[in-house]
Amino acid sequence: MITRILSAPNQVSRLVMLLFFYSSFHVWWVVEQPQNSLLEAHPKFAMLCRMFRIFKVRVRMGEFGGDTEKPTWLYSNMQIVEEIGAHKTRTWDRSMTNTHLVNYYVDAAGKKCCTGNKDLKSSQALNEQQFLH
Repeated sequence: MITRILSAPNQVSRLVMLLFFYSSFHVWWVVEQPQNSLLEAHPKFAMLCRMFRIFKVRVRMGEFGGDTEKPTWLYSNMQIVEEIGAHKTRTWDRSMTNTHLVNYYVDAAGKKCCTGNKDLKSSQALNEQQFLH
């Protein structure tokens, strides 16, 4: 887990490099991030946002057939991403699921925290086996 956290800045740097390349050649891209993502706080992503117009849209995966609400940000270099709401397959209601992806708690210092639970990984659109085949 620690290795993954330490490698995150390198992953963001690689992502931004690709997005810069795609944006320079007017290739449409979309990046999906969980609602609590820190991507926007990364200096290189912020630099990309200053250099190119980036559109940000909030969606709920449950509105597109997902088993859970899963609030998500979509970032894109094309404004058409803002039209995604017109393609919802349903209106999301919390009563539609019994699955919860995160556990909320208050730590010993009184700070509100959350952590992903066993159901989080399975909420991804593609699992590793589907992706590799």
